[in-house]
Amino acid sequence: MYRNLPVSLTLTVLGFVIILHAIKTRRKKSKSVMLDELLLGALHIISSFFYPLFYNRYAEVSDVLFLVTNVFVGLTLFSIMAIILREVIKVKWNPKLKIKRGYEAFKNNFLAGYSKKNQYKRRLTHVIPAAVILPIYLISKSLAPVMPHWEAWSVCLITTIGISFVLFFSIGDLFRVNKPHLLPDWGAKLFTSGLNKEEVKNNTFSTTSAMVLAFAPWILTGFLIFTVVVLVASVSDALAAITGFRFGKRNFPKKSKKTVEGYIAGILSTFGLVILMFFILSRINPLYILVIGSLAALIFFLVDLIDLPIDDNKINPQAIGVVLLVLLASI
Repeated sequence: MYRNLPVSLTLTVLGFVIILHAIKTRRKKSKSVMLDELLLGALHIISSFFYPLFYNRYAEVSDVLFLVTNVFVGLTLFSIMAIILREVIKVKWNPKLKIKRGYEAFKNNFLAGYSKKNQYKRRLTHVIPAAVILPIYLISKSLAPVMPHWEAWSVCLITTIGISFVLFFSIGDLFRVNKPHLLPDWGAKLFTSGLNKEEVKNNTFSTTSAMVLAFAPWILTGFLIFTVVVLVASVSDALAAITGFRFGKRNFPKKSKKTVEGYIAGILSTFGLVILMFFILSRINPLYILVIGSLAALIFFLVDLIDLPIDDNKINPQAIGVVLLVLLASI
């Protein structure tokens, strides 16, 4: 009955801490930044309710699945606490680190070395979820003849890695925006790969955890929709952004940073990925697959085009997922 409690409670507490941080620092940031932080906290809490559903549908092995995730999440939290405790001791013995690692120093160093290379690295980190999820699913499925519960174990592995990843980055981000002197030097460098100038200037969270949490509910729909949602929201978004950085010359709308070239890359990659995954993972009529690919590409373009106060990485997975659900339900 309480098998999910350790993970669900951890996500809920972390979500409320992020929300409290957003409210406490509301006067120091714009409304859009505060809204993003509140939504990030809400995503943690929402995921805590979805989490038990991931394993309860596999009744025969659910106890073991919960145990595996509890153990690995516990190890993750223990490792984080050990790292922070070590840094507390280091700062106590060397108070100068508090200034050296302070947020102003971190911000100045980051902005001084910021270039297009940082933009590419940030977008490439967004591909990590797809690079983890797809191989796990394909390898697990190939083991189906000798592993009866292959789907349950693939869900367990993806969920365990995802939650551990979220906890590591969310807790690390909380320390970065509140007590950056308690982050080890390697930790500060690690976080810079997922940050952009606006996030550093506003002293707010990266989109890393939010993107992973936004994928969570879709694992309940099966691997077809889940995989497509992850690939489109990570790979297509990265390709659109990188193409815009590298080849973008025509801004649209004119005052926007987004370019026609980036839109085209996002539309084509979304269409291609949806078609590819549906051909591999489904037996749907090829003509209908083309329709699904076209509509998914259109939705990706519209979400990218509309300048909403919420980050695209939180909206894209939901928009694409809903469209796929509706289309598959109509077959």
